[in-house]
Amino acid sequence: MSDDLGTRGISEGVSLATLVLLTIVVTASVGVSVLFLDGSDSDGIEANFSFNYQSQGEFLLVTHESGNELQSGRLRIVGPSSNVTWAELASWNESRDVTTGDLVQLSESSAYGSRVGSSDYIKVVYVYQNDSTKVLDEWNSDQAPGGLG
Repeated sequence: MSDDLGTRGISEGVSLATLVLLTIVVTASVGVSVLFLDGSDSDGIEANFSFNYQSQGEFLLVTHESGNELQSGRLRIVGPSSNVTWAELASWNESRDVTTGDLVQLSESSAYGSRVGSSDYIKVVYVYQNDSTKVLDEWNSDQAPGGLG
């Protein structure tokens, strides 16, 4: 009878230790994810853009097709020759929102300041208040530096 009590005591101790260890692992996992993972995607910012390239004039029209309304001063168009805000391209106040149907032209005569080649890689980037960024859409992603698109 004393053997049963001793075995049961060890079994309860192992169970308790396992539960404590599991609690520590779960708590540490949550803590690490809160401290080190970038939460910028958790805000739900999404938008789709269309790109219409005109080879004769070497310019690109970028149109906001769907998704969130975005502050034009935080929306950047990045290409091989330029990095400008939507506000600069549209000659808007930076606080004005870009909404569905709004478009800008990337060309030598716009704030973009250079011609757009048919193989140029262009991306539409949202800049958060903490200066982290999120690529919302891309044109010619197969032409991205390093082939990453």
